[in-house]
Amino acid sequence: MAGLYSKFKEENPNFKIGDKDLDDPDFEDNLERLMDILISLREAKNYIKTNTDPDEQINDVRKFIKAQIKKNINSEVVIKLYKEFYMRTIRKSRQNPINIVTTNYDLFNELALDSLGFFYNDGFSGTFRRRFNPLVYNYIYANNMNLNKSIWNRVDNFYNLFKIHGSVSWEKQDGNIYEKDPENIEAENVMIYPTPLKDRSTLMVPYSDLFRNFQNHLASPNAVLITLGYSFGDDHINRVILDNLSIPSFRLIVFGDSSTDNDANGQKKDSNILQLLKAHDPRIIVINSESKIHYFENFINKIMPSPLVDVQESQKLTEAIRNIGSVLQAGDKNGK
Repeated sequence: MAGLYSKFKEENPNFKIGDKDLDDPDFEDNLERLMDILISLREAKNYIKTNTDPDEQINDVRKFIKAQIKKNINSEVVIKLYKEFYMRTIRKSRQNPINIVTTNYDLFNELALDSLGFFYNDGFSGTFRRRFNPLVYNYIYANNMNLNKSIWNRVDNFYNLFKIHGSVSWEKQDGNIYEKDPENIEAENVMIYPTPLKDRSTLMVPYSDLFRNFQNHLASPNAVLITLGYSFGDDHINRVILDNLSIPSFRLIVFGDSSTDNDANGQKKDSNILQLLKAHDPRIIVINSESKIHYFENFINKIMPSPLVDVQESQKLTEAIRNIGSVLQAGDKNGK
């Protein structure tokens, strides 16, 4: 968030709220804090005079966030990293899908899974016009192992993807949520922006359905939740996670920084993860490291098991076929 704020400040040097510019310490170098102040100002504008329109400024921040997401949406470097992550999750003996939960709005999960040819539910059904339908989280993909006897077996590489804060590719039209190319979205984007009102937003569709399905999967017997880089700063997510500690078989594994934080007055305070540790619950495991093991790339390369050999060979063959197809297509365009 600090990096995002710095970029916003760089691109909007004349942005002010009242007589305060973006360097003012009240904004804490945090877009969420900035949005908090703007929302409060919007509520008060009917009672006091303001030099700027808070609604326009809120829209400016939202447009900036969406532009930053779209800017590197097809980054080959990042997509390659996500592909490596998913390839390392495959195990032949796994019967149940892996649930991936993210607060990110980007499309790296979808692009990586599509590129690998792995099946996944993302809450949408349909092909030509995909519409949000939370019932798909109850579905599975299966192979018909014997056409004559209808013997079915679940596919090994199958995932449920929960984008609990929405997506840059989701659009609201006529009361429905549709999945579209981000460049073709004309109506309202379905995204929970970084504001203190996030908690209230999760009570609305589609977020309420996503959180309910997320909670239902967590409540499965012997469920294990691994969090990566999550600081436990969102109360609406914390409630879903910590409520499951009432289930004896639930396990929580946290990869994150448990060092102390500074409060608004600059005083040291326990971080949220450190407070989890102080609960002394053996079902909560915190893996903390000065080498930043909770960073996505480090987690993949230093913690996750290597991809299965046959999975690697299969992907190499798929890539080779795709490259041949690209060469042939390019030749056709050049008249060769």
